[in-house]
Amino acid sequence: MQLHLAFDGGGSKLAAIVYDDNFNFVARRRAGGTNARFLGDERVAQNCEEAIGGALDEAFAKTGKYPADAAGVVVGPSAPVLAAISARTADCDVKFLGEAYACRLAGALDDDGCIVIAGTGSGAAWVRGERVIHRGGYGPELGDEGGGYWIGSRGIRAAVAAINGWGEPTALAAAFLRYVGADCDSDAPCGTAETIDAMTSGLYRTFYNDADPVPRHMKIAGFAPCVGAACDEGDALARAIINEAGTLLARQTAALYRIYGVPAGKSVALCGGAWRASKAGALGCAFRAELARLDGGAFAETPVIDAILPPMAAGAVLLAMRRGTLEADRQRIIECFS
Repeated sequence: MQLHLAFDGGGSKLAAIVYDDNFNFVARRRAGGTNARFLGDERVAQNCEEAIGGALDEAFAKTGKYPADAAGVVVGPSAPVLAAISARTADCDVKFLGEAYACRLAGALDDDGCIVIAGTGSGAAWVRGERVIHRGGYGPELGDEGGGYWIGSRGIRAAVAAINGWGEPTALAAAFLRYVGADCDSDAPCGTAETIDAMTSGLYRTFYNDADPVPRHMKIAGFAPCVGAACDEGDALARAIINEAGTLLARQTAALYRIYGVPAGKSVALCGGAWRASKAGALGCAFRAELARLDGGAFAETPVIDAILPPMAAGAVLLAMRRGTLEADRQRIIECFS
């Protein structure tokens, strides 16, 4: 029985799983991200050795063999991934999948339809096999509307304004004091010198510490779940941020369908961690409501589905599709990668 390697590397993490022909889990490792722009080449190489090398070593220790093939997504250079694999075996056939293609395969368990990615960044794509039209994803400074960075940055701005006494009251203030480890009670009153000083010290310590290997944009995106939680608890400002994020993502999606002639019946899968910022699914609800309203209701019947699996499962889905056994293997794949 052969083994297979799946990997998924991005700005914040690199995950690797080894599984067998029957989609039984064999080994798993996780490390920091693969985006050399923010982390540097040396750190990315270390992360690849830790996650991919570690998973391969564990698999070999358990089975006495290495994977025959590998498939996955990596945002950043592919060389460190290949180096971690080739250091152990020269016989592994490695396939790098495009992010949108992988998201559709894993998110919908097919390769024909659209996706909307809302992770740290955002973007929309029409996937027809490996033919992909991708729009958006222009980075945190110029775009990525509705993604985790966009949500987190707006939540932080609202919190900072409230704490300084020039913004509207919001539960995000207490959440931000906790997030930056401010040296004060998170329920301390806003608009006081003591609270402002504690928040300012925590903010600079968290976001402007050059010795911290975690990129600043990832820390900002990391506040998105706090915004989602405040939204779920009924905070008006947090709810407005989440609703606007869903609206902007829906408008990107409608533009993709309209400009490129995507049939309205093609489903769209919602992929990425920002969709889970609100445990109650507020971002998805806002997206669905706006998409159904746009263009005179042209997309009211467009199927919108939550991603079934993370992009790392794409290689396994592709393997089952090529075998013609996807329906039979569906539950095993879900159990392996959930």
